[in-house]
This record gives sequence, structure tokens and C-alpha cells, in this order.
Amino acid sequence: NGVRVVSREPWTLPAYEPSFLSGRDVFAAADRGRPLLMEPSSSIAGFELNFGGAGQVGGALSLPIPVLGGAAGETLFRGAAPAGRREGFRLFQQGDFLIGVAVEPAEDDLAAQTRRLYASLLAVSQGCHLVRVWNYVPKINAVSSEGMENYRLFCAGRSQAFEAALGESYAHHMPAASAVGGEAGRLAVIFAAAATAPRHFENPEQVPAYEYPPEHGPRSPSFSRATRAVAGGRPWIFISGTAAIKGHATVAPGDLAGQIDCTLDNL
Repeated sequence: NGVRVVSREPWTLPAYEPSFLSGRDVFAAADRGRPLLMEPSSSIAGFELNFGGAGQVGGALSLPIPVLGGAAGETLFRGAAPAGRREGFRLFQQGDFLIGVAVEPAEDDLAAQTRRLYASLLAVSQGCHLVRVWNYVPKINAVSSEGMENYRLFCAGRSQAFEAALGESYAHHMPAASAVGGEAGRLAVIFAAAATAPRHFENPEQVPAYEYPPEHGPRSPSFSRATRAVAGGRPWIFISGTAAIKGHATVAPGDLAGQIDCTLDNL
């Protein structure tokens, strides 16, 4: 009956934000040329996703994320019900949680697209408090025609949207988050927001991601290491994408076992 943390990504990805999907019931994803979001039926048990092109299940969202083991589908926020659509986001409600998902064809200017998409996210969630965001970035480590990695372009657009909406102190409001690379062609953002103010946490052995130095990109990543929310009379702990990082440096490059040990220590 506690919080479950599930790893879905290879440890060989660069040490930015590997996918840790957090929550008692977890949301999931896949694509392979299928529609990315089917209209949920009234009988759906929660917000459902499929990984690795496993096909559609009811109203499940599908994204091209590799399946390394376990079930290809997961459910986040059991009992969530459709709650309309705003600013390009399909919305769901489960008790005190507002859940939103937007999936768009990738544009040439990833930073500008991310900035616009996050501006919409912040508008839709206004009046609530962000507790977790799952990001699926097309070809996350590919280098754009501008000579910059897609992840860094994504981070730039995300932080610009937060700063524009929340001001210079926006870093104090960063929720837990992850960014996972998918196949080219789609940018997806999923958020969960709570009715009451959460508490965000940092790891004393890591530099806060939003204070990373410029060597990691022109704009720092925008997330806290974990977020604690209270909803439905019980606590929820959301863990961010977590990797083998101490300070702001990657630990044990090329050593899978060493990186796993460090990641578990961070968790």
C-alpha cells in the first residue's frame, strides 16, 4: 500500500533524468505509428499507458519507450476520470489530483515548442500545485542543426516558461520530474498537480538541478529531487529521474554496477 518506484530506462543513458515513474499506481507509454491518445472510455480504471509499441489498451496513451522487463502497460492514479480539455491538454481528475497530458508532433525549434507547451501547462494547472511531470523528448541526445543537444534545448524552453510564469524565484516551485528520450516525431508532457501546496526536496549530496553550472547547458534543468504531497488524506512521494550524480558530476563512467550503487544511494 506504499509508494512504488519503477525504472523503465537503460542505465547507459547519460546521467541527466532517467525515467523513474513514481506513485502507487503508475501511468505509462509507446507509439510505433499508432494514434498517440485514444478517447478514454468511461470505464477506464485510471490513466493508462503502454510502453514499447505494445498496442492500445482501452484509452491508453502510447509512446515509443523501450521495455526492459515487466509489464508493457501501467496505470497511474487509479480511478482517474476524464475532465475535459484545455490549452491542448487532455485532463483527468482523481480526488485532489489534476492530471494532464499533451502530445505534439516535434517541431524544428524544440526550445520554442517546449516553452510554449510549458506555458500552456502552467496556465492549465493554475490554482493547483505541480507535484510531478513526466517528459518524453524526441531523440533526447541527438544534436540539432543549431549544434545543441535536444535535451539542452528542451531544458532551455522549460526553464524559460517557468521563469516567465513564476518570476525569478521560480526554482523554489520546481516539482519532481523526469525526461526520457523517445523516437523522433513526438514531444509529450504529462503532469500531476495537487490541490494543496506540496513540499519539494533536494539531496544534500547533489547540486540542485536548477543550479547546475553552464557546462550542462545554457539553462539549467527545472526540477526538484523529490516532492511530497498530501491528497486523499494520505502522503504521496514522487521521486524525480535519478542517476549516478554527486555534486553535479557523473559518478563511475563506464561502470554499470558503480552507477547503480550511486543511484540507489541517491534514492
